[in-house]
Amino acid sequence: MFKSAAGTAPMQPSKARKPRKKWPLSIKIFIALVLGILVGLCFMKNPGFATRYIQPFGTIFLNLIKFVVVPIVFFSIISGVISLSDIREVAEIGVRTRWVRYKNENRSLKEEPNVQICRRDCPDAAVQSP
Repeated sequence: MFKSAAGTAPMQPSKARKPRKKWPLSIKIFIALVLGILVGLCFMKNPGFATRYIQPFGTIFLNLIKFVVVPIVFFSIISGVISLSDIREVAEIGVRTRWVRYKNENRSLKEEPNVQICRRDCPDAAVQSP
């Protein structure tokens, strides 16, 4: 038997607990996914409750994601440009970026007449511009 700090009452030795087995992250994610589906199915019958009480949490979550991701991307780009040793490397990256943008713009300009022809020939078809 052990004596307590005050020296008055004896303390019982504690029994060693078996360490709990931790679940892998993939199992936790799967359980959360299933629970989310079940909660969503329960709220399908009462969408007013979900809109009134749950939607604000989703909006706050998305705003926090934007609040965190935008500065991370911005500072990653800045640190990448700063870490380049030669200014010609920065110019090459700019030229490549401009070339990719030019190719994408021209591709959409080439596809647009085809979409217009399809709209003219098939007015009932649901064709959307890219």
